[in-house]
Parts: sequence; C-alpha cells; structure tokens
Amino acid sequence: LLGAMHRYQSTEFLIRAEVLSPAEILISATSGNAALLQAEGQLGVVAPGALADLIVVDGDPLSDLGL
Repeated sequence: LLGAMHRYQSTEFLIRAEVLSPAEILISATSGNAALLQAEGQLGVVAPGALADLIVVDGDPLSDLGL
C-alpha cells in the first residue's frame, strides 16, 4: 500500500492471516508481487544485484506477522 494507505499495511496482513499462512502472506508481499510486476530476480528476493529493503525483527515472522 502506498501513500496515506501505507499505515494500513499491517492491518491488511492481519486480515489475510484469517485465510493464509504466514509463509503465504510473506510470499505474496515479496516474490508474488515481483511476479506481478514481471521483475522476478530483481524484486522479492535477497540476492546479489537485487533491489531490497530489509528489516530485522526480534522473533519469528513465520509464527507472528505482528512483529
């Protein structure tokens, strides 16, 4: 989500969690979007030469997307 809607990004993930696993949500937010943009290998991956914004969290996002 962009602009003023960005603040609702976490809420979107919590809604998706009702029907998707944490892994499926992370895939949809990363490599899934890269596929939609036809930018596989450049977006949605952690790899040399790829574009990325990374965060470090204290916990396991596959167990708790609310981190």
